[in-house]
Amino acid sequence: MATHQLSIVLAMFFLQLFLSSQSHSSVFTMVNKCRYTVWPGVLSGAGTTRISPTGFILRRGESTSVSVPTSWSGRLWGQTLCTEDSSGKFSCLTGDCGSSTLECSSSGASPPATLAEFTLNGAGEVDFYDVSLVDGYNLPMMVSPNGGTGGNRTLAFIGGAITILAAMRQLWHLF
Repeated sequence: MATHQLSIVLAMFFLQLFLSSQSHSSVFTMVNKCRYTVWPGVLSGAGTTRISPTGFILRRGESTSVSVPTSWSGRLWGQTLCTEDSSGKFSCLTGDCGSSTLECSSSGASPPATLAEFTLNGAGEVDFYDVSLVDGYNLPMMVSPNGGTGGNRTLAFIGGAITILAAMRQLWHLF
């Protein structure tokens, strides 16, 4: 089994998977290349180990790495326009996970939310990932695997480069 490191970029929200055959875990590095703050959320799939943290803040230009077990599945996404009210309730305009706190509990993102979905060490011990718009679109996102062996290690873009550029232009004028 390989070690994986992955990075996610928000607007780019960028997620990079670093792959290495020397270890039995993965590292997801999330980088916020947006011109605004993004609050990533993490949801482990049914039957897989819950990873921590499940929610945190990434200011413009910041990055955070999260260790993930070798056989893991789940989703990562960016929450935007988040606030905490006078009673301490945390909420986000897009991608909110409904926990009322910075950390997400057992719920995924409320639409709209661009999702990065992963299955590590899946069928045939192969890693699978995609960027999904099934829950709508709130951020341009790119996934970039690094390291590892075999297979086709390509970048996953939402809707292709032209769509990303057009969406980035639309989002940037909002913030």
